Amino acid sequence: MNPFRTAYGVTRLVWSPDDAWLAYVRDADEAVVCVEAETGREVFAWDPPRFWRGVFVAAVSAEALLVVTRAKDDVRVFAVAVPDGGVLAEARFDAAPGDLAVEVSADGATAAVLSGLTNDAKGRGYELTWLDTRSLTVVGRGPLRPAQGDRPKRMALHPDGLWATWLTPQQSARYDDRREVERFDRAGAAAVGPVFGGSGDLKVLRWVDADRLLVTIDPVAANPSAGWTRLLLTDPSRGRVLFDGEKEAGRVGVSLVYSEVDVHPEDGRLLVAWTDRLAEVDQGSSGTATVLGRDGAVLAGWRTPTAFSGCYGAVWAGAGDAVIELVAEGEEAVALTRREAYGEAPTTLRAERLQRPKGARGWGESGRGVTGTLTRSPRGRWVAVTWTIGRYAAGEQVSWVAAEG
Repeated sequence: MNPFRTAYGVTRLVWSPDDAWLAYVRDADEAVVCVEAETGREVFAWDPPRFWRGVFVAAVSAEALLVVTRAKDDVRVFAVAVPDGGVLAEARFDAAPGDLAVEVSADGATAAVLSGLTNDAKGRGYELTWLDTRSLTVVGRGPLRPAQGDRPKRMALHPDGLWATWLTPQQSARYDDRREVERFDRAGAAAVGPVFGGSGDLKVLRWVDADRLLVTIDPVAANPSAGWTRLLLTDPSRGRVLFDGEKEAGRVGVSLVYSEVDVHPEDGRLLVAWTDRLAEVDQGSSGTATVLGRDGAVLAGWRTPTAFSGCYGAVWAGAGDAVIELVAEGEEAVALTRREAYGEAPTTLRAERLQRPKGARGWGESGRGVTGTLTRSPRGRWVAVTWTIGRYAAGEQVSWVAAEG
């Protein structure tokens, strides 16, 4: 049986395009750590220079990482070699004051850096800078003025790397507000929306392919300690909503919180994983899986018991309809199960006792409920569980294992 590998204190996890390694920002000191997937061996740890908290990483090829960080007066970008950890190239550029959002194209060739996200100064606004990740040269830049003046905080780069998008307004208190997708390229801006109407705070903005943009909203009416998620699958080019998660919650009969989405490697079907609205930490719960066709039609859906609300995940097992699911079995125990077809009962692939990091703080405080999500590596060789135990545990952990068991 393949071992269950674990890295502790993880943020901003990325996989190499060939599934050979994974990299992350270590929560304790913001060092960039690269780990060999097969052995779990740490290949290198590199501490980038920075002034403000916030390091962004992306795997731009099987041999290189892109690292972006904010220095005192500018933005610094590094190409870091894998596996030796050497700096291949470095670049600096001026940017609007404040935090950053960084996105990379599907082929890793282009990066977009949005600056000025937390800047309260009047006048300068936001700046979008485009980089060629191979040479680290600036290939486009310009100031931005969002159409409705709402402060951007979520950006998504289209898979082709030619334009960046965000939703505006990103926050709204009115249910009848029009929410639009704006697109910005190196030459200027063009509004695409409106896409839908509704209140709430934008949480996730993700292109699942070249035509479909996934949007998740936390409605303003929800209690922050027990919220739910409105998920929308949209086609911005036609201004259409293909799927609205409010209908799925009505079908299931409970308020659902978005966990993850996985795209089928063959036909583009989406597998959406949800958990029930937050409950008491010691209460059992169920995870919900929803299968969406390319047109947003619900093809299948089911509920799976889990020991703790917030610990559920579902990913495609490969070709066909097979699905791998994550459930909690106890306070520090999880199981991976496999469902060969939508209507079939799951079988257990493996059960694991989660291992605490040495000297961990916060584990078990105010309850020891497990939270966890499940994702696949780019080529589907590995499934990865991102998890934590206890409401006040510092950082998240990631464990991964070969998808075939």
